[in-house]
Amino acid sequence: MTFNRFPIIPYQGLNSTSSDNVLNALHRLSEVTPIYSGILQSLQQFTLGAGFEAIQTTNNLFGESRVLTRDEALEYGENLNKILYKTDLNSILSQSLNGLLIDGNIGLKVRISSTGRASIKFVSQKFFRYLKETITEGKKRVLISPTFVYDYLISVHPYSVPVYPDFQELENGAKETFFHFKENRINRELYGLSYAGSSLMNQYLVNQVINYLSAETDNRFTGQILFDVPVPPSGEDEVGIEGKQLLNDLRSVFKSKGQGQSIMVHFRDDETGELKVHEFKSNTNEKFYETIRNIVNEEIITSFAWDKRLIGISRENGLGGNDMEAIFKVASMKVRRHQRMLENAINTVLKAISEELNNEAIKRKGIKLKSLYEAAIQSENKVQ
Repeated sequence: MTFNRFPIIPYQGLNSTSSDNVLNALHRLSEVTPIYSGILQSLQQFTLGAGFEAIQTTNNLFGESRVLTRDEALEYGENLNKILYKTDLNSILSQSLNGLLIDGNIGLKVRISSTGRASIKFVSQKFFRYLKETITEGKKRVLISPTFVYDYLISVHPYSVPVYPDFQELENGAKETFFHFKENRINRELYGLSYAGSSLMNQYLVNQVINYLSAETDNRFTGQILFDVPVPPSGEDEVGIEGKQLLNDLRSVFKSKGQGQSIMVHFRDDETGELKVHEFKSNTNEKFYETIRNIVNEEIITSFAWDKRLIGISRENGLGGNDMEAIFKVASMKVRRHQRMLENAINTVLKAISEELNNEAIKRKGIKLKSLYEAAIQSENKVQ
């Protein structure tokens, strides 16, 4: 129904039922999967940990850029502070990197006030969708909403923003536009898809195992008991008052923490033979779960093309051995692609703001993310 009333293009799927399932799973699993969380923190550190520097750039693919001198950088920073409000570039970079790593998309909403100031706000892929008719018309717009549930959308006025280079004028004289940057994948023209998506089932399996072991912990520490109680033949199907009282007393004493029952009571005629019991043990073999966990975690790490030694998992053999300097160097090279994407996003937005405001003080300038490895080497050389 949402797509009939509001013709938005789903992130992935063919209808309202399947449209957001993959996106929601990507974000939810990134929050509850320990190995995933560790990888995100490690990538954040290697991509953004060394900070960024101010550069002069031509915004040309083949153009040269140079790092601004200390005085030039301070002046550029002061000019940005005068123009940008409610904008923390460090926070935007961190949020944008998470967007790339989790779902493969960066959304940045820019508002320029009538007084010549500008704000940049990160918008997660969870909260924006392209409007279908604007795609066919050639002027893209996105619908921004905390949820795309039909009941919510019909109760509020949907908020849409044009995609750059188009702006929309607001009643207070300000104007807004939207920038979308994405992880390009084959057959995905509008929305990006993170490489973490390739290990989606592995992430799900990790959490299924944890849920199973949690349920076992709730129930299995209380003994699973069968009471075989002989009673005089009564000719009735139901047990007497004393039998029911016994049943209640036993369940109150042998009560499990979880939803399952820890006891079973079997009432039989005292002339009938004892009940034969067969035990069906749950699979809690340590080696089984350790093997499953290791295999699944390896697949998740592989989907990020990362090294598990950088998230605290030791490995005696393999490339680099114990040479952590080599590992750091390779890791810093791997994240360079992410750094370029983030630099492109921020510098493109800053360029648009400078042109819209016709502000020469911030034109042809931008940021460049530093290499954590190179920063460490420079710091070490200074100490020596």
